[in-house]
Amino acid sequence: MIDNQPVLLYEYEQYTILFTDDTVMGKMHCNTYTAGYYLDVSGNIVFGSIAYTRLGCKKPSYEDEFLLALRNSDAVEGTDTFLILHYKKRTRMLNFKRAS
Repeated sequence: MIDNQPVLLYEYEQYTILFTDDTVMGKMHCNTYTAGYYLDVSGNIVFGSIAYTRLGCKKPSYEDEFLLALRNSDAVEGTDTFLILHYKKRTRMLNFKRAS
């Protein structure tokens, strides 16, 4: 979480993520999503069921890949300007930067 401010998927401002105390929400292309989350005893991030809208977005859209990454997330790390969400046993990652 970066000071309760939305962060953008690096190079794709249509994809955002905002963490509050126990909820994550954001945009994925032309749709929005929300989910609960928590950190387990090892400090790994665990997302609950993800609710999202299903509007028909113009192609190319990376919504399916984005949702898959959220569902398979296992770690999160961040600085004042960047947030990295690791998934698939830390073999892949989504890089976010603070919104301007």
